[in-house]
Amino acid sequence: MNKHNRFNNFFASLFPLFCGLFIFILYELTNAKGIYWGDSGEFITVSNSLGIGHAYGHPLFWLVGRIAILLNPSNPASAMNHLTAVFSSLTCIIVAMISSQFITVHISKLSRLIIIFIVTVIYGTASTVWTYATFTEVYNFQAFFIALSIYFFNAYLDRGEKISHLYASAYFFGIALTLGYYIVVILIFPILTLKRLLSRPSFIKRDFFLCLLFVFLGLSIFAYLPIRSALSPILARYDIHSFKTFFNYLTRAKYKSQDSAGSYAIGISIVQTFKIIILNLGIPGILLSIIAGWKLLKSKNKSSIYQLLLAALLCTILFGILIPMNLNFKQMVNMDAYFVPCLILFIAPLTAGTGQLILLLKNWMRPFILIPVFLLIILHIPHMDISKKNTSEVFSSYLLSNIPDHYLIYPVSDEIAYHLFYLIFTGNNDKDFSILGFKNNVDDFNKINFSKNDHILIEIQVPYLNTLLSKLNYQIAGPFLTSPKDSSISRRLDDEFCRQFSPEKLVLNNLSRIDRLSLARLWSKRGIACLYRYRQFVMDKNPLKTHYYQESLKSFQYAFQLDDFTFEGALHASNTAYVLATGGFYKQASQLAKQALTLNANAIEAHRILYTLAYKQKSYTKALQHLHQLSKYDPRKGDIFIDMSCLYTILNQKEKARQCYLKGIRLGGKPRQKLQPRQFF
Repeated sequence: MNKHNRFNNFFASLFPLFCGLFIFILYELTNAKGIYWGDSGEFITVSNSLGIGHAYGHPLFWLVGRIAILLNPSNPASAMNHLTAVFSSLTCIIVAMISSQFITVHISKLSRLIIIFIVTVIYGTASTVWTYATFTEVYNFQAFFIALSIYFFNAYLDRGEKISHLYASAYFFGIALTLGYYIVVILIFPILTLKRLLSRPSFIKRDFFLCLLFVFLGLSIFAYLPIRSALSPILARYDIHSFKTFFNYLTRAKYKSQDSAGSYAIGISIVQTFKIIILNLGIPGILLSIIAGWKLLKSKNKSSIYQLLLAALLCTILFGILIPMNLNFKQMVNMDAYFVPCLILFIAPLTAGTGQLILLLKNWMRPFILIPVFLLIILHIPHMDISKKNTSEVFSSYLLSNIPDHYLIYPVSDEIAYHLFYLIFTGNNDKDFSILGFKNNVDDFNKINFSKNDHILIEIQVPYLNTLLSKLNYQIAGPFLTSPKDSSISRRLDDEFCRQFSPEKLVLNNLSRIDRLSLARLWSKRGIACLYRYRQFVMDKNPLKTHYYQESLKSFQYAFQLDDFTFEGALHASNTAYVLATGGFYKQASQLAKQALTLNANAIEAHRILYTLAYKQKSYTKALQHLHQLSKYDPRKGDIFIDMSCLYTILNQKEKARQCYLKGIRLGGKPRQKLQPRQFF
């Protein structure tokens, strides 16, 4: 072999590293400089303090994060943001290696490298992958181990006889499971290849059990949780004192059934899942997948490429079915993060499609197919530039500047709790304020002695508002509530919140999607508190009642202005419609409620508003339609069927009225002396 060929082979073997380095530069150009929204603040804090974060538990991520922080202790957030970018880029290197496994066409080395580069860039610049590579989050860290598992599985299945490749695949799959159990659905791929696997002479029954052993070896990282818990870490959101509770922790139902979007949302979810895949792969990726599918259908040989394409489609559908059964609508807003494993499964068909396209082009034309790939990157960068649009850092500054010393804070959501964790436990805060209860629940809340804790901030949440009404005459302080004795603090917190985070101040076009979602939730919290305040006043002409009505309307309008594109945006629109309807603005309320249904056809609040409006306008048939929709979402709610009975009575449909009334009573609805349906405003 001459020197030229040796150099070409050397360059080809290092080409995946070049692809990873190229993607890493893109990630670093758009990397967040500090704490970001979501789980970012908690993950950084847990890594920095070697604590225990929220369930499901991500011990390996926290431990590797601790190593990153030791390399840059002055800025823990930046250290872990860079760590996420590194592992996201390493995943792209494995993606390039997977792509090279599936090039089956006979072409030149340069054409092979073009295929690998195109496929790696399509994956690496997918909007979900790129977004979650620019701040601290676990999904791309997990993707690294998923990609390794698929690479070694295929190395055993198609590229050699080394049983060690299969063991490595099982081990990395076990590690990936410790970072999120939902990826168990990618077992569809090995199941589809089971016939081929069992037919291999090198595969024996003992190997199957050894593979299970290696999966459990990967899962053994979970043992860190009870061991670390026994050492009483400074931050422990979940206590795991024994292996028994550790087992319960792993096998528990993550969400209660009533807290999920429910089976009626499956249709919306499946449509949303395919939208996510299409947006991530982009037009080039979709066209290449179609080319691959068309070619594979014509082929009689059902290769791994065919099985991976089928696995990718089946996983997409399965996720679409399972997500609403496990997540509520608020959590479904960020459901795109769960589809990274599906994107990895698409690598093989993307490679096959690009190979077929290369064959159709003449040699001199082949390099030109890189042009749309670079255009794709250029178009993505403005949307991914988190580093210049980070309102999360501004929100941290707002908390630090406006919360006085010696304050007790009771947070209940990610938007606030994780920022406070970061400020208190990463050494960036010299103030003396503390958080009450890491496992935020109503029982902890009820133990607060308000008479001894005047200096207390409570994050706004509906169940806690209900409790507060009987305990103190609270003041609204932005997304917090305070004691009346702290009215000056309340005004400062509220004024600064309104000044810094109004849509006009922020300029919506300069905000990332996650910025908009998080700020909308904060404004919605303030709107809820103002609405409760408004309801407390009996006299209609009381100036304070008018003030709180206007503030609740403004807050919900701001929330919807920030988030007018997700399921949760439907809730903000419904809340705005409710306030308008309460004030007698029925036409505007109806328009907004219908707008909410375009974002989420299952928006219960919107159906309640439209039902009440239809009843007030004596459109009883329309009112019944909305009640029937409500009964689908809450089929165990007896009062809904009694409301139906009232409307059927008005429409003189006595038998239907009788059946609905009996069903409503059987389901626990309250008997009514006068058959008059409830109204929601």
